[in-house]
Amino acid sequence: MASVPEREPTLRDLADKIDRLAEELAQTQKWNDRTWDVIKWVGGISAGLAVSASIALVGIVLKSALLG
Repeated sequence: MASVPEREPTLRDLADKIDRLAEELAQTQKWNDRTWDVIKWVGGISAGLAVSASIALVGIVLKSALLG
């Protein structure tokens, strides 16, 4: 049997591939943005908890110093 040579890509095929790559890049950028939003959100919560813990610790130290 003779092998059939592969068809060369046409400009339409290349345009379709470029469109698909552009869509994938846009989707990747959306996920990247969402990931950073989550990181900033978690960081904000962590910072708030750290401030609350610091205030509580200062209160405990002052209370024990005044009553101690």
